Amino acid sequence: MVGVEQRTQSKKFIHCLMSGGERRRAERIFDTALEKVYRKIRGAATPGQILSGAIENARPWVEIKRQRVGTEIYQVPVPVAVRRGRMLALRRIIDGACNIPGRGMASKLAKAILAAYRNEFE
Repeated sequence: MVGVEQRTQSKKFIHCLMSGGERRRAERIFDTALEKVYRKIRGAATPGQILSGAIENARPWVEIKRQRVGTEIYQVPVPVAVRRGRMLALRRIIDGACNIPGRGMASKLAKAILAAYRNEFE
């Protein structure tokens, strides 16, 4: 059962990473990044555990929604649903990887996943 959940997380991550319908390229980047992270950690956790931990650490718990009461508009903190939180975490990791200076998306993504896994994410 755990393998199925990790596989769907991987597919969603690849889907978010994919641009212009280039699935093979996104899969190659994702696999290379996870392999780099796994080597960096030196086998302390499986790639599935690394990805799950990174997504869980990058996931927001609360978001601000606008609530209108009469003519006033208030900003109210609302807990984030689990499914939405996972998608926001995926986007946050990928955006963080895109903002890292350097060449090669696989190495930048590996740095972002490792930072999220270690809870050093901005």
